[in-house]
Amino acid sequence: MYSSVSAFDNQLDEEGGKKEPNLMKIFKFPTVTYLTSSVFESLIKQLEQSVSVINSKKTHANLTQQYNFFFLLRVLSCNFQALNFCKLSLPNILQKEALYKQFLDVYQKCIVQIVESGYLQDFEAGDHQEEMKNLWVDIYQLSLRIISNSLNLIYSDNAEILKNLVVILKKAATESKQAENSALLLTYLSDIENVKKLVGTDAEQFNLTQSVVQSCC
Repeated sequence: MYSSVSAFDNQLDEEGGKKEPNLMKIFKFPTVTYLTSSVFESLIKQLEQSVSVINSKKTHANLTQQYNFFFLLRVLSCNFQALNFCKLSLPNILQKEALYKQFLDVYQKCIVQIVESGYLQDFEAGDHQEEMKNLWVDIYQLSLRIISNSLNLIYSDNAEILKNLVVILKKAATESKQAENSALLLTYLSDIENVKKLVGTDAEQFNLTQSVVQSCC
């Protein structure tokens, strides 16, 4: 693992830091957050380059790319936590609509796909097989955490969340991943601010809320 991380650090030193002077600090110290447009633009580009590793065979040759993806998600997770803490939304940072749509697209292809559909579990046999398996368990757990901190990016309003939740709950009994998805959505809706929005809401959301409650009972 140490050699893989070192190779990743060297690659970042050689290729990164063009748009944001302190970009390398973000990757090497991922608990640091920089809520700037240039950071998210750089994350978009890096995530787009990492999409292929999700559906590719996991080998020693592309282990650096796998760690690359893991560290990118760690940075993204910390920045989402910072956005929530500061009561900011991503459109406040990415003010150009085209950039925001580009981010949502890569977000769906990376984080959402891993949680909803999984990743290719084809690991090359050898000394690094167990390391890669453990790495992707961490990537999956990190993706769950990212979604829990960014559901307002995926859905336009609570009605859309409720509609999706009704569908997911029907599948949750037989599909473990759907059970995890429903737990994330229910946790989000149980937030006091979201509960306030659901109370005294229109007829559509009231009926959807009833359907969700009945499915849970």
